[in-house]
Amino acid sequence: MSTNKTNDNTNNEQIVGADITNAQSGNTADNGLTIEHTNEQQDNQQLVENAQLTDANTDVDLPNNNDNQQSEKSSKSGGKAKKRSELIINIALGVAILVFVVAIIVRLFFFCHISISQRSMEPTYHDGDKVWVRRANSAQRGQVVVFFQNDTHEGFWSTFTEDDVLIIKRVVAVSGDSIWVEKEANGEYSLRVKPKDSDQVLTEDYYYKDNVKVQIPNMDAATLGILQDHIGEQNALVIEENCFFAMGDNRPISDDSRHSYGQISFDRMLGIVI
Repeated sequence: MSTNKTNDNTNNEQIVGADITNAQSGNTADNGLTIEHTNEQQDNQQLVENAQLTDANTDVDLPNNNDNQQSEKSSKSGGKAKKRSELIINIALGVAILVFVVAIIVRLFFFCHISISQRSMEPTYHDGDKVWVRRANSAQRGQVVVFFQNDTHEGFWSTFTEDDVLIIKRVVAVSGDSIWVEKEANGEYSLRVKPKDSDQVLTEDYYYKDNVKVQIPNMDAATLGILQDHIGEQNALVIEENCFFAMGDNRPISDDSRHSYGQISFDRMLGIVI
């Protein structure tokens, strides 16, 4: 009986050992499946990480592309701005040159601005006054003109500098007119002008400024100049062709056609005061 129990116990232990061994083997098999599954998960995770890394790299590249595009846009914008600036500079330079050329043309052929430095035209114009002169080589009776003191200038086509002396006077007679003086009761002398091809005698003893009548002083014997030889109509002076006779409104002090200049050629004329 004891032997059987021992055998039974031995068999039971063997069975138990076998079960334990089988159990352990089963565990080992289970662990093997678990390990293989874990490796597959790790591979999948690695793929996901690689994909994320690729996405990350792609995300990193995008800003670089944007930067390049922005850089290209900035370069193009800078080029356009530079061209625009150059265009503006060229236009401004062209306008400046055009204005300069126009000013020269206007000065030579149309208008000029001069300063009066004499008192012979008072009270019409005073020393220091500035006037505009329209370039011309002819004038009408009564107009105020500017001419060159030096008779070598050819008026209308002449250029002038600050060294040139310009004279401002009023035209009292033109080509073909007859001019003389009459002695008044008070001993003064007044001017008479008879236009060419006319029987009317003009008494040039006033003029109009700004629609206001201004009386011109008569002359005394000391200021007659060459007109002392032309007292009375029978002794009238006839103005030569292409010439004019000019006098200052301030007759007592004016040096004009009565004295230094005589009959003045229109070729010496710069223009008419406007």
